[in-house]
Amino acid sequence: TYVFQRGTNRGDSWIAPPTWAGDSAGTWRGDRTSFVIRVDGGSIVNDPSIPNGDGRLYRGLMIRKTRVSLTNSGLVTFEKHVLGDNHPFVMNGPTRQHRDSYLYDNGSEISIGGMDNPTRIMSTEWDMIFAQEAVELTEEDADNLSTRLRNGRAPIQQLGMDTNPGAPMHWLKQRCDKERARMIFCRHEDNPILYDHEKQEWTARGVEYLAKLDALTGARKERLRFGKWTQAEDVIYDNWTQD
Repeated sequence: TYVFQRGTNRGDSWIAPPTWAGDSAGTWRGDRTSFVIRVDGGSIVNDPSIPNGDGRLYRGLMIRKTRVSLTNSGLVTFEKHVLGDNHPFVMNGPTRQHRDSYLYDNGSEISIGGMDNPTRIMSTEWDMIFAQEAVELTEEDADNLSTRLRNGRAPIQQLGMDTNPGAPMHWLKQRCDKERARMIFCRHEDNPILYDHEKQEWTARGVEYLAKLDALTGARKERLRFGKWTQAEDVIYDNWTQD
């Protein structure tokens, strides 16, 4: 499931993250990261329509509840499937564990971080923030991130989040039900690694992966296999945390 929340909006209508012509920097469509990690050179680096004309526009942030979990998940996808193993960022830059950002030639930047160390994140301004596995975040986390969407160099300032489903009373599901954010449901069939749309059939990897999901039971199967926001059995406070 992918969720994006209004930062700057035009009228009362929802606006998807903007795209425009640009040289491809690699694309990737995963089962949950398709809407954000599907990046091209124009949409993230250089928008020729910006009135100031200097092409320097974008400050983006990729984040997860903890920095180490982002290192071992989203950054692997970004470096291997979007940038590619031969990209200068990957070949010449710091390793994923020690990287703070990806800095483009025109000054545009994608920074990375975790809410377990929010000082640097909360002390600066962004055009778009992408939060992975949003069920891990508290509502306060999301609200705090929203206040940082004020860089003003992209046409739209937005907070985007991907997530596996959780309990139906989770704050994120409730926020979407109240139309304070928009939820886009992504199926396993949307992932070309798992499903071949030309042949209209599951790939070998897809068959293997779905077999694992089909072996699950209860709420875990409903959430991970079918994308349902389902209450776990015999659990009263499914959203309870130490916080």
